[in-house]
Amino acid sequence: MIKDQKLPLIIIASLSFLSMIGSLYFSEVMQLLPCDLCWYQRICMYPIGLLVVISLFIHDNHVKHYIRFLSIVGFVVALYHLYIQYFHQHSSFCRIGSYCGEIQIEFFGFITIPLMSAVAFLFIFVLTFFAAKK
Repeated sequence: MIKDQKLPLIIIASLSFLSMIGSLYFSEVMQLLPCDLCWYQRICMYPIGLLVVISLFIHDNHVKHYIRFLSIVGFVVALYHLYIQYFHQHSSFCRIGSYCGEIQIEFFGFITIPLMSAVAFLFIFVLTFFAAKK
């Protein structure tokens, strides 16, 4: 791969690792209990960075397909989570002790954890189209 073609993958890995560090900061340092939908988003986000790093070492150009799948699934879960939060809906994913509609963090009056997750997944999905074609 040409160096410029690696840049989108490096940005994807950085965004994934930043998201991982942010989610761990919220749960481990700030002691915010992640709901089930947050866990599903983590399941989609955490492997992305590792997949990219491995693909850069073994020169696998097909990794973008795996990343697209994980980012679409994570994006859909994040959108559903946003729907629950903004419209105060009950979800079958909510269980006793973790209510998915609870807004634990809110920046600027509208930026919540699932919104940050949805934006990260969307950026990752878009960046996969700029990765190497060959």
